[in-house]
Amino acid sequence: MRQKDTLRERNLALVRRFCEARANKDQEAIMGCLAEDVVWRYPGRNALSREYRGKEDVAGFFRGLRERTGGDFSSETERIMVDETAALVHELPRGTRKGKTLEWRTVLMFRLRDGKISEVDVFQNMQHELDEWWNS
Repeated sequence: MRQKDTLRERNLALVRRFCEARANKDQEAIMGCLAEDVVWRYPGRNALSREYRGKEDVAGFFRGLRERTGGDFSSETERIMVDETAALVHELPRGTRKGKTLEWRTVLMFRLRDGKISEVDVFQNMQHELDEWWNS
């Protein structure tokens, strides 16, 4: 097997572990997939929108998702695409906040380094509605 193929397989396994950990709300497993100096960029103009730096800061982002939805936040992975240094994950997140349930589409763009997720950029299909929902 070629080295490129092996690296792709390892990256696919890493991203699958991350997605499964999120689905299972396993914070320890999520953090285990991230580089110490991970950068997570969450878009928009809402209470959660900003760049998170380092594992503890990113853990705070995930806590914020849970707190703002009273624990009713989930995300279903639709597809994963990987290469030697990056991955794209298409998800269907959903949650309920103050009695309003919302479901949307998200693409996570990962940069992968040394068997860990080092950067994540989040893209969402209905950002304005999400900003209003998160800020309500």
